[in-house]
Amino acid sequence: MIEPLAAAVFNSFLPSRSTAGHFSLQAAARAASRPMRSGFPQKFFTPQPRRARGKEKSQIIVREECSQCTEWSIYANDERCCAMMHSIWCTRRNRLLMMTEVIPTRHRSIRRQPPHPARSIRHSPSVLTVAGTHVSQRRHASNTSDSPPSPPPSKSNLEEIAWQKFLWHMNSAEEFDIRTVWHTFDALGSKRDSLKPEDILLFIEKSVTHVERLYYRTDPFDFLHTWGYRIRPLLDDVGNQITPLSTLDHWHRCLQIRAMALTGDTKQATSAVSKLQSFVDEEHMVRLLVAYESLVKSIWRHYDAYRVLDFLVLEWKSLGSHLIRRSAKGYSKDLGHQSHCLRRTAHDIIETIAEPAIVLAERRHWIENRRFRTGQLFMEVLCTRDLPEDGLAVLEEMERQSISVPMSIKLTLVRALVRTDAFEQANALFRSLTPKTTKNSHFKYYVSTGLYLFAHQGDVGRVQEKWIQLEEHGWISTADVAMVLYVYAVRGSTEEVVRLFDEFFIAPGSDDTVIIPNIVHYTIVIYAHAQRSDFDGMNAWLETMSKAGITPDEYVYSVILKSFAKRGEVDSLASVLDQMRSADMQPSVILYTSAITLLAQRRDPVGAEALYKRAIEEGVVPDRHMVTALMNAHVEAASWQGVIRAFDYLKSSPARHMRLSIEVYNTLFKAYVLIGAPFDIVSNLFSKLEGTRIRPNSYTFALLIQSACDAGRMDIASEIFQKMDNQTRHRELNIHINAYVLTIIMAGFLRINDKVRAKSVYDDMRARKIQPHSMTFAAILKAYGNENTEESLRIAENFLSSLIDAKEIPWVQPTGGHSSALEHIYRPLMDVYARQEKPEEVERHLQKMLDAGGEATLGVLTALLHAYCRSGRIASALQVWPQIFQLGLRYFRTDSLFSSQNKAQDEDEDEESQTKRQANILCVPLSIYMDALSAAGMHLEIAAVWKKMSMHGFTFDSQNWNHLAIALARAGEPERAFEVLEKVILPYQQRSREILAERNQQPENPLTFEPSDKDKKTDVEPAFEGPSHDRERRAIAVKIATQQSKFGQLDAGHENDFAHSLHILHQVSPSWSIWRPNSVTLSLLGRVLASLESGVPVRPMKPYQKIQRVDQAEEWEQRRARVNLAADILHRICRDFPHAVRAVKEHEWRSSRNRMGRAQNTNTRRMTLG
Repeated sequence: MIEPLAAAVFNSFLPSRSTAGHFSLQAAARAASRPMRSGFPQKFFTPQPRRARGKEKSQIIVREECSQCTEWSIYANDERCCAMMHSIWCTRRNRLLMMTEVIPTRHRSIRRQPPHPARSIRHSPSVLTVAGTHVSQRRHASNTSDSPPSPPPSKSNLEEIAWQKFLWHMNSAEEFDIRTVWHTFDALGSKRDSLKPEDILLFIEKSVTHVERLYYRTDPFDFLHTWGYRIRPLLDDVGNQITPLSTLDHWHRCLQIRAMALTGDTKQATSAVSKLQSFVDEEHMVRLLVAYESLVKSIWRHYDAYRVLDFLVLEWKSLGSHLIRRSAKGYSKDLGHQSHCLRRTAHDIIETIAEPAIVLAERRHWIENRRFRTGQLFMEVLCTRDLPEDGLAVLEEMERQSISVPMSIKLTLVRALVRTDAFEQANALFRSLTPKTTKNSHFKYYVSTGLYLFAHQGDVGRVQEKWIQLEEHGWISTADVAMVLYVYAVRGSTEEVVRLFDEFFIAPGSDDTVIIPNIVHYTIVIYAHAQRSDFDGMNAWLETMSKAGITPDEYVYSVILKSFAKRGEVDSLASVLDQMRSADMQPSVILYTSAITLLAQRRDPVGAEALYKRAIEEGVVPDRHMVTALMNAHVEAASWQGVIRAFDYLKSSPARHMRLSIEVYNTLFKAYVLIGAPFDIVSNLFSKLEGTRIRPNSYTFALLIQSACDAGRMDIASEIFQKMDNQTRHRELNIHINAYVLTIIMAGFLRINDKVRAKSVYDDMRARKIQPHSMTFAAILKAYGNENTEESLRIAENFLSSLIDAKEIPWVQPTGGHSSALEHIYRPLMDVYARQEKPEEVERHLQKMLDAGGEATLGVLTALLHAYCRSGRIASALQVWPQIFQLGLRYFRTDSLFSSQNKAQDEDEDEESQTKRQANILCVPLSIYMDALSAAGMHLEIAAVWKKMSMHGFTFDSQNWNHLAIALARAGEPERAFEVLEKVILPYQQRSREILAERNQQPENPLTFEPSDKDKKTDVEPAFEGPSHDRERRAIAVKIATQQSKFGQLDAGHENDFAHSLHILHQVSPSWSIWRPNSVTLSLLGRVLASLESGVPVRPMKPYQKIQRVDQAEEWEQRRARVNLAADILHRICRDFPHAVRAVKEHEWRSSRNRMGRAQNTNTRRMTLG
């Protein structure tokens, strides 16, 4: 659980807000140089058909208001008067005018809030203050709705009211209400003469700023145009009172440009903005950037993003430095803020362009400078928005057009590729760069980028090489120090990370820091401990960081959550999420992805989808990584329909951050491998990747090799490995031979008992200086153990002892941690001894594992339970089952992730409704336990265990239900046994056989388990089943699916649909349609029917006893009663469970036919031999 420190850290999440100061406007006139000429094409601003018209209509709306209407509107708008509820007689219109016609109704809220364009331009709060005046608190008498309206006050009183309200609105810190303030301004009358030009400009600026928020609305332009045409005449009037070339004149002209933009007059606005380039001081530049931002929004709103791109390129001389982040770093606070606002707006719009490389290709007729600026802007946007795949395409197009691209742009792209884990492309691009000199800042950026690239890949050697280069030139920065720490953190070398941290930041022999570490350095140290699942170390460094006065940010806690997810600490993970919410710090998409990854490891897709939906409800925008984590949850649970839906959602999503990547394809390929798809299908899909511009990585090759090994095609697996090995020579491809790939091949040879070639693979691993991991040794131990000879077991025991007794055991640090590695090497022999009914040997190995620092996991306890049950030690099985059940609750008790939601539910809801999960972790031990209890005659204990499992929300697979039917038959409950077959097993078998003719390839969301009550044929939901991670079951599935595929091409006609074959496979192949009654169940129920037909009721079995024989010496009356009872039971079974009876009869017929066929074949062979 989280230490008390975490709670203290969370309380300091929200930073205090500072109040910005204000400064008064300066009226300093400046000389202007010759205005610049615009370089736009003649038809650049030719309106497109979707441009709205509204100038004439809006002018009519503005001009039609007579003075009486204006007076009444301001009088009615006064919140202290009820006159606004009544109608007004308008003398000019000669009709009744309702107040809703004078005061337009408030529009809906806009889609998203744009940045405040003039936030950096501050004015004195007293600019409109007039001596001797204040906002009065007058209260007017109001009439009831039944009485006629009272006569309005005098004109002078109305003007005074309007004046006070206008002063209050202009000096108020509350949100600017443009309708109210403009009605107040129109009612000023003679009081308007008291306003200075700067006062009116401030009023106009506030109005324009308010209206500009509506650029992001999708409805027609009427509202923008109406206010634009209302503001422009006022600007013309006040312009006559302003001295040309003064500061007020610049302010006035910037507002004119913004008003033109509102009306859609972008051509005139562009011409006007080009004449303001002579004003170069900071205050003028801030206002000019605001005008540019407004003009950019207007072009986008009235035209499209492509026109915005062209505009920015043509105005690059004025805007270029503000559109590139590195160029804008030297600006002052106010100018830098507005530069950021303009850059963010421009980048938001440019990001919507779907195919930037194609757009650049279409502009190849432009002069080279403009084409370069277009590519440069694309690269800047795509790199900052983490879309480097598109950036690579743009770079290739620029090089195709012989456009010289600076190294700095390419290095920025390298860093973007690293951030998205696209190391293959990053390595290739960095490898192609050769700096011309080693003295300038470009070379420094080159070396730092290399350090950044190699550190993220854990390449210590090349990081040291780049560090030496930086040190020789005196270019070391805190960011470079962070990368040196990071390269060891990636490798989980916590000791080295801590040593370097002390070396960099602590002076030798003292407690004084040489360089003050920042949050990045502390986070890297925490990340290093997270890599080792060292929870205590993480807590200690969190405390150290807190004492240093550094508040953990979102990234720090994302590292912590990933560590909890790796360790399976659901409660700790949920506690962090809840404390973040309580501190008003909403978990981000990264944190939710970590939580979904944890549920994927637990094979709980239902919980993963529930968490996904909660993230959506909290406003989290899912990205590709989050959906892929959800997709992987379905893969791990063998929920193939969920895999297909998530993939189709990603493929059909128009969002740029949902684009398919090698990560997504690898997850889909993993599904094909785990379902047991034919190798030819997986191989064809691998070949199709070449047409997607996506290159396979090491994991893709590993999955392809795994598929070949499962199919027993080891020669092909070796050929694939050789091809992969050849590609490792090209470092830019980021293909690496690792222990995971070599272990797959070695295990494949061991499965076919080819120990010679398996040993050659192991020797090759050691020759490559690749450290074997625990799974490598587990494959060797399993191969020797499965031979079931004394010699092979002796070799396996000696090999296991050599691993444990070695001085150094580097293999003990896999992904799952120390205890997981120990389970990998002890479990194979424990399973062998369990099958041999030697529980003492299983206990011995379990104790040795615990002594070595391992944990009693579900896997090893299941092996122990299996040994007890097979050897008839039911008392020992009764003792170990509660431990297994508690571990199951611990592993799959995910309620804490939804604790806040559960609290909001009705308190009357039962526990089951709040803890519903799709958890099949206890299915295997439950079947073992039920079989042992049934054989021991402990029928009531079976009922108690089943009920307890159901109450805690666990689900049951087909084997559990088959064992329940057998247990009920043994307990003398034949009707209930047939009921299980009729109402549970057979319906799910039928459901698994139903083939959907179509699938929705454009789903609205990736969710599969939507709650529905329309189809509830049973009271339970089945657990997911499939070959999945069991190699033997996968091998059988591959054989059957390969035979099935011979009768039809599974991917015929769907060359571009990577999920089509999976869609067919998961519906037609019998190997994973395992929701069916097994032969043992049907044979036992057949004997039950035979017994009932012979007049013998089924009685409860005693321990380890078969169905009882009839006592021939019983009295005639007892026999008649027995026959009648059997007949009644048989009649009810045939009446109530006809499908179950038919399934039993069909099984008997098939079994009889098979026996006859085998007997006939035997006789034929004998005759042939005779």
